[in-house]
Formats: sequence, C-alpha cells, structure tokens
Amino acid sequence: SRRDVGGGAWGCGGTVFFQEATTHPAAPPLRGVVRAKILRGMFLVQPVPGCPRQTRFTFTQQCDAGGVIPSWLMNRLIVSESIHFLQRLDRTAQGR
Repeated sequence: SRRDVGGGAWGCGGTVFFQEATTHPAAPPLRGVVRAKILRGMFLVQPVPGCPRQTRFTFTQQCDAGGVIPSWLMNRLIVSESIHFLQRLDRTAQGR
C-alpha cells in the first residue's frame, strides 16, 4: 500500500535516503574515544508542488552518544546542529 512506501513520497517525486551506523576499516574505533552513532535516520527530499525553485527537506535521526553526553543535552545539541546543517546545505546549494 502507499502507506508502506513512505506515505506517498514516491508519488510526488520525492527521494528518501536512509542512514544507519556502520564501521569502516579506514576509520576503526579508537581506544579511549567514544563515538556517537546514528542508530537510524532518514532524509526525505521532495519538490514543493507549484514552486519549482523550492524543495521540502525533512530529516530525522536517532543517535546514541555512548553515554558521555546526557540525553537532555544531546537532544538540545541535535536541534541546534540541525539548523546549522541546513544553513550549510543552503549555502552550498546556492554556491556561496
């Protein structure tokens, strides 16, 4: 059903990118260093109907900071970092 494929995102030309934590031989875990992990995440990029120069960008992430940062602080940091990420993305898209 449409509900099972992103709530209709495919029907309006959207693209979904899924994220999950992984390991890579070029970046092995370091002793004494705790890395935050993206347990799961999703980016949804959709055109805005009737506005050809606009894009709807939705993303969500669930992270595990490894117990180093309290969850209330991590939640606050994620919100502010999300805003900065979108600002950097906009500057890059605009070529600035």
